[in-house]
Amino acid sequence: MSNDTLDLACRYAALIDDRRLDELHTIMLPSIRITGPGYVMDTLPEVERGMELLRQYDRTFHMVGNQLGAWGDDGVWSGETYCIASHVYQRDGAEWKLDMAIRYQDRIVRHDGGLRFASRELRLAWVQDLPLTMAR
Repeated sequence: MSNDTLDLACRYAALIDDRRLDELHTIMLPSIRITGPGYVMDTLPEVERGMELLRQYDRTFHMVGNQLGAWGDDGVWSGETYCIASHVYQRDGAEWKLDMAIRYQDRIVRHDGGLRFASRELRLAWVQDLPLTMAR
């Protein structure tokens, strides 16, 4: 595991959870391609617009986990990043939480003195949507 690539994945999670979408350019190439079940975003402006949909949730929480991959001779890091993405929202006057177990297929490159995502493919392992109860 590369600490630099894991740091990049964690920065992605923080930017998304904090809704700092105007900073995505610091971690993605302008030609970023993000795909998932039912969607394709082929440029940074498309990704920024697509991520605006997350504002429908009261809050999100992305927990980044395992990461396996390697740098190729072409200077591209190819690997997989595990994530649990939680999305809290209101339904019928109560809070609900939609959890997604994600296995991102990532391609990362060195660009402008740092690392940037070249592509991310979101693969779902499972989805769970349940009422949220808080410990008292």
